[in-house]
Amino acid sequence: MEIHRVQGLSWQLAGVHYVRIAASNPAPLSAPLPLEFADDQADSRYILVMEGDQPVATCRLRQLDQETGQIERVATVPWQEGRGYGRAGVQAAEAWLTESGCQRFLINSRTAVQAFYEKQGYQAISQEVTGQPPFDCILLAKSLKTSKGDDIND
Repeated sequence: MEIHRVQGLSWQLAGVHYVRIAASNPAPLSAPLPLEFADDQADSRYILVMEGDQPVATCRLRQLDQETGQIERVATVPWQEGRGYGRAGVQAAEAWLTESGCQRFLINSRTAVQAFYEKQGYQAISQEVTGQPPFDCILLAKSLKTSKGDDIND
């Protein structure tokens, strides 16, 4: 497994888009293409997880402020789910955001996969559900801990 940090136009960006479209299967796409990619910007940052020469998982990340980063659009191609690629992508995004000074991470998770993020240390900020099925979502957060185990955001 290889992890790529993706910024700007490159063959890796094509892999990011491939995974996001493939993860929307079965057809039709979960959202029209213009809507699916509406928040992507020229300076957007992505993680692309490759297995050999095949893109298998991706996520987008952005820094919201000096200490908070958001991980978005986490996706794994359906035929590779359950093999740790999504988790590896989230961990790589957290590492990249940490290098940028972030100490707290947010993920707007579909409720159907909330347990996936909870296993990685994320907790619901509130019980408010947004969106509509099958994309009803809940906001989750994870904070880094100090060596004493204290939450650094307290």
